Amino acid sequence: TGRVSNRGVFPVSYTFDSVGPLASSAEDCARLLGAIAGYDPEDASTVDVSVPDYLEELGKGISGMRIGVVRSLFDGEIDTRIAEMTLSGIAQLKALGAKVSDISIPDIEHFGTIQQAMQFSDATEVHEKTLRSDLDAYGPDVRARLLTGLYVPSSVYAAGQRARRIAYETMRKVFQGVDLLCAPTMPVLPPLIGEDTVECNGKTMLYRLTVIPYNSPWSLVGLPVLSLPCGFVDQMPVGMALIGWRFSEADIFRAGYAYQKETQWHMQEPSLTVNE
Repeated sequence: TGRVSNRGVFPVSYTFDSVGPLASSAEDCARLLGAIAGYDPEDASTVDVSVPDYLEELGKGISGMRIGVVRSLFDGEIDTRIAEMTLSGIAQLKALGAKVSDISIPDIEHFGTIQQAMQFSDATEVHEKTLRSDLDAYGPDVRARLLTGLYVPSSVYAAGQRARRIAYETMRKVFQGVDLLCAPTMPVLPPLIGEDTVECNGKTMLYRLTVIPYNSPWSLVGLPVLSLPCGFVDQMPVGMALIGWRFSEADIFRAGYAYQKETQWHMQEPSLTVNE
């Protein structure tokens, strides 16, 4: 995320950054996005497309909606309890009338690496002036990642652009057969503040590396994602990600709304204390 200072908000990457609402329900997310979405001729990051009435679409249900389960993301380095919670959420979507099937995405295991390699250069370019003048303003982990971008050759970024187009075409073909994709939002529980490793099925792993395969592929291609609470593990919330093709937010909200009409996970709050 960007760093806020008296000079304003610094983005991470002009290529990958996007704005999205954070709310207590899919319905409220739809309401917020309806207020901020749209074309602005003064903003080069916006696109001149019509914006549907997200709230009007909510109640149409998901009977017949085709949802592809990204099976590889359930078989990788993921806490088995989180996988089970997410699969339970998917079963609920099926019970609501969605046509659920497993789906394979060619080369998805490389998408996160491509996105991260490109983002190193993007982020360093955005922050380079401040890095040189105010290095201590950044925390150690963010500072290390930003400085890494200084050593990524331009050829890597150029190769990433070509690979990004291939990934786009791959995902475009995938969405010819489904309306939405579904996967775990995160594969592990979050670490404590100040820690950079997590425990996953008895293994100690670097937290940042665990989340890349689950977040970066959608960022690489520019796809909208809605994270729905679908349970708790060790008193921490678990998220189920609904991923759509570009400008399919109305379908994502419709599925999220239908799910939350039948569940109460989004109404529950996690404990704010850690059991020693």
